[in-house]
Amino acid sequence: MVTISDFITLSYSNDLTQAGIAYGLRSLPYSYPRERGDVPQRLRQVVASKGVELAFKRYLVARGIPHKVWGTARFANPEGHALELGGRECVLATAFLSEKDTIRKVHQTPEALLPAQVAVPSGQVPSLLQVRNMIYVFAFLTALIAGTRQRVARAMEAGQDTCLVHNVPPEKFCSKQGSSLGEVSLKCDTSKPVSITLGGQKAKREFQSVRLTLSPRERLVVPVEFYSLSYLQIEKWPDGVVGLHSPLCKEPYLISSSQWANIWVYGMRIIFVGYLPGETFAREAQRLPPGKRIFPGRKTLVENLVFPVHELRPLQELFDRTREWGE
Repeated sequence: MVTISDFITLSYSNDLTQAGIAYGLRSLPYSYPRERGDVPQRLRQVVASKGVELAFKRYLVARGIPHKVWGTARFANPEGHALELGGRECVLATAFLSEKDTIRKVHQTPEALLPAQVAVPSGQVPSLLQVRNMIYVFAFLTALIAGTRQRVARAMEAGQDTCLVHNVPPEKFCSKQGSSLGEVSLKCDTSKPVSITLGGQKAKREFQSVRLTLSPRERLVVPVEFYSLSYLQIEKWPDGVVGLHSPLCKEPYLISSSQWANIWVYGMRIIFVGYLPGETFAREAQRLPPGKRIFPGRKTLVENLVFPVHELRPLQELFDRTREWGE
């Protein structure tokens, strides 16, 4: 069992969000090929999770804790990497806390996390045979988001970073025959020029991006060849429509000014609360049906496996065993 003295609290830096965004955008073709709903919110979760993962790796390096990082070589997402501790794959499960009252409470009284539950979507927990070779490390990230146009404007006025993105539905700009999208062109109906980045894949599914500047109401042909487009990114919120066209599409794909989302995560603190061997988590965690509430009151969208924070094992125990295994 853990106490608050076992928690490991780290400050959060902007470069963690930058790394998370880079990963999230590059993995879009693999992560959300057919999903609908709030893709920007899921992207923020990916950004937060990857930022926490990077912070954890830096912590291991700084303290000389033996570990390995290797490419997963999984066709489902070749952008992914796996972390190994003591010969087992280490999976970080991060809960994203973005409500101001919750953040204030957790910062002032970290013991408020002890009666909480950590959660992992049950669909992401592999079979018992596979999970025996895994370790789950659980963390909470306190962070704010600026999701509305007004909040983005205030963030920019305060000199804070933003990342304005529109995720392109895969059926719009992804050739089913694996051929090129042809001559892709852009046009904007705005009062000012728009600096825009397109991200997608080349012929062999390698990631590529290109940055362009659009003049109002002038058609611009993209100078590189895409086989699929995943997202568009702009520097400032446009005051008009941005249009995208490919010979494979009968009509232009139009993006209104309300269809951009800021996926920047304004992180504050990372609190690593403990760990569990994969087999223990899979056997002892309770199933929580979709629609149920979990700390700090958010509703779950899918079935989760949940486990009380106070019953986790201290991370220092894991680090000590990892050092012994390494020796």
